[in-house]
Amino acid sequence: MSVLIFLENWDGKFKKLSFELASYGFKLAEMLNTEPVAITLGNVASDELKKIGKYGINRMIHIQGNEINSFDSQLFNSIIAHVAEKEKSTVIILSNNNTGKAIAPRLSVRLKAGLGAGVNNLPRN
Repeated sequence: MSVLIFLENWDGKFKKLSFELASYGFKLAEMLNTEPVAITLGNVASDELKKIGKYGINRMIHIQGNEINSFDSQLFNSIIAHVAEKEKSTVIILSNNNTGKAIAPRLSVRLKAGLGAGVNNLPRN
């Protein structure tokens, strides 16, 4: 089991949003007593990937390829769903921006999973 965190990058760089998602995912995984696993798609330099470790993420799945250097919601959805199934993810965290809003509904349908949009706080026990 894992918490899967999709970390979007912009021209190979992470922005504040990605670091916030990594931190949130780490804390949620801790609450669920499971492992946080991050995924990013496209060309990202190794020094940029290492920055995510500061936010508690020890496993990063980095998928590269010319076809994923620009956003394609169907392709991103397919890749994230495949990784989520392989990692047995019980929660998938996406940003609440245009990218996340384009991926989340399709991902929810494909995985037959619920969707919580705009979540901005950790669950309370």
